[in-house]
Amino acid sequence: MPWLRELGFTIVYGTLILRIYKMLAEFQSRKAHCVQVKEKDILRILFFISISTIGYLLGWTFVNIDHSNENISLRKYLLGSGRTRKEEFYFQTCRPRSWDYLVQFAEFVFLCIGIRFIYSTRTAPCEYHERKLITIAIVCEMLFSTLLHIIKDCLWSTVDPDTIFILSVFRCHSTVTCMLILIFCTK
Repeated sequence: MPWLRELGFTIVYGTLILRIYKMLAEFQSRKAHCVQVKEKDILRILFFISISTIGYLLGWTFVNIDHSNENISLRKYLLGSGRTRKEEFYFQTCRPRSWDYLVQFAEFVFLCIGIRFIYSTRTAPCEYHERKLITIAIVCEMLFSTLLHIIKDCLWSTVDPDTIFILSVFRCHSTVTCMLILIFCTK
């Protein structure tokens, strides 16, 4: 599991979701005065989200290092053998592990929270169609990631590792490019 991908995901989508949260807090205020969520508060929340992600990644790293010190055959633990359907090509690939499933589930829940915030602010006024563009970026990430995880986790023994790699690169480039274009080029 790449550290940089998870930290980048946390910071980028955490920032977008917290931006929507700021809109939600200002829009749903039922008090006489306007509620202002300060940038300092947003950075504090993002800091704690990032620290918890780093803590998880450290735990994941230490568990994998610990397995390498035991007498368990790493080859049996980490690798599985697969075979393509058409070409009868045999290969070895990494098995999906419970830690990977946990990260995928956490990413999905994180994006669902963002979708929920967006739904709650659907009638709030915003500049530059910002909410709509953030929605498209989050939904794009959710769709591409879900599709890739289904292919990787359900079909790992029948899909060539090169195909998985190409799909991972496509997911990364399409979601990041979509997000950058939608967020920065439309203003």
